[in-house]
This record gives sequence, C-alpha cells and structure tokens, in this order.
Amino acid sequence: LDDGFLSSDLSGSFVLEGALSSLMPPDQRAFFGDTSALEAKFSLPSEGGFEVESLVLNSGALSANARLIRQADGFIPLVDVSAKLALPDGMPVVIPGPTLSSSLRQADLQLQFDAAQSDRWIGSAQIGDLRTEQMFVPSVTLNAGGTVSAVDAAGGRAITFDGDAIAQAIDAVDDE
Repeated sequence: LDDGFLSSDLSGSFVLEGALSSLMPPDQRAFFGDTSALEAKFSLPSEGGFEVESLVLNSGALSANARLIRQADGFIPLVDVSAKLALPDGMPVVIPGPTLSSSLRQADLQLQFDAAQSDRWIGSAQIGDLRTEQMFVPSVTLNAGGTVSAVDAAGGRAITFDGDAIAQAIDAVDDE
C-alpha cells in the first residue's frame, strides 16, 4: 500500500474468536485450548507503512501482546512484543509438530525497541523444563540487546547485536 493507493489515513480493528482447537488433530488441541481470541487495532497512514496499535492473542497455552510500527521505508521504529507459553494448570506444554516429542513447562519471550525513547533494543527468553527426545534442560535463559544507529537515515542504519545464553543442568535422555 505504499504506491499512493491511500489518499488519507485508514484505521480499523477486528476481533476473531472461536474454537481453533477443533481444526487441529486431537493430540494437539490442548495447546490451542477450548477458545482462541485475537484482537487487533491497526492503522495505515497515507504516507505508507502501517501501525499495529495493539494486538492481543489468547489461545490455550499461548498468550501474546504486541505493538509495532513499520515506516514506509520498511524501518521498524517501534516494536513491543511479549509472549507467554504455559498451561494454567502448570502441566507441560506439548509443542505442536509431527512427532509431539518436545515440551516445556513455560516460556516467556520479550522484544522491545522504541526509537523515540532510545537507540537500544532488548530481547529475552526464559524457558523452563525444556524436553526433547534427546535432552532435558530445566532452565534456559537467553538475553540479547544492542543499538540501532542513524534511525533517521534510511540508507545509513546499523544494528548491533550482543547476546548470551545460559542452559542449566542439561541431561541427555537415555533411550533405554
């Protein structure tokens, strides 16, 4: 929509709600829960780009909130995303996939950058009780961050990245 199609700003919102799990195989329905809901408010400025003013997703084990702005030149001066993966009863979340062999107790994810406030971006993930066919890891922590320079110069922007990860007490799963 960056080709002059819009002569004035547009905005809107929507709510989608229903039993998404009924469309999934029976062994993957717990992940999606009995009811899924997606609510969003957005705008399409006449100068191009778009803004997701709010996005809220709740679906079984997954909940997420997000805000995002994408300028006409593709730059994203604002991103604020938080997501949580956990079942209310604290039981392991089986990750949908062909083998259903991976699970975790919980995961918390964050990504934040606001060029109007700072040149720093940060991201993090905390995962509890990660289990695959090959291993069990009680705790994984990932932290990342960096800077975005020349935010007002489309051709001169640069992003730095620094990250660290800690996985505690990794145990190989014995096939016997």
